[in-house]
Amino acid sequence: MKNKVLVFIIILIVIITSIYVYIHYSPIFMIKIIKLRGTQKFDENLIISYTERYMGDNIFFLKKDKVEKILSDNKYIKDAEFKRIFPNQILFTITESELVFRVLKDSTYYYIDSEGYIYNPDELNRKIILPVVKGFDITNKDQIKVSKKMEIFINNLKHNLYQDYLTPDSLDFYNNIITIKYKGRYNIRFGHLEDIEEKFNVLENIKNQIKQNNYNVNYVDISIYTKPVIKLNQ
Repeated sequence: MKNKVLVFIIILIVIITSIYVYIHYSPIFMIKIIKLRGTQKFDENLIISYTERYMGDNIFFLKKDKVEKILSDNKYIKDAEFKRIFPNQILFTITESELVFRVLKDSTYYYIDSEGYIYNPDELNRKIILPVVKGFDITNKDQIKVSKKMEIFINNLKHNLYQDYLTPDSLDFYNNIITIKYKGRYNIRFGHLEDIEEKFNVLENIKNQIKQNNYNVNYVDISIYTKPVIKLNQ
């Protein structure tokens, strides 16, 4: 009886070892095709260049969390989901970084994402119309610092203003004072990056008031949100 058990264990070990060796060394499971899904704004070749490192790797030994983190750490990708397609393909579903502003430098528009990374137009598939930021110096920079206050401002700007399907023409950042400018619409003097959410709440009420009364407005000043100003055209 003991001999039969020993033989069984030996056979089982041989089978498991054979399977492991086959999986580990068989060319069938070496990555030959990499697919991308979700690339729209950025040049697909730039993102592919970050995935080519996995060509020829064994599909079983790629660690999902590690692969996704490596991809998400590059500036083009906000989030990445990795999926195996057996026997030799992998699929990356990409959520691209969110572009929020443009900056004009030397007659060329550069793009800035929500984390402050800067992109030249060659990195994009097409021209994207975004507000032009004035007052930022991007010379010799790959990234500008986005403060917590700026992050809150950007999020509120998207939620409160872009929902009207009217993208601001420009945002002036001079001496840390912000003015949101539109073409064919009243400008908004926002002031310093203080009391951001309170200012946007006040602005929402003012927008409703302007709409209800059909005011012909020159500008709105919420730099002091407790004393907002609606300047009408004469």
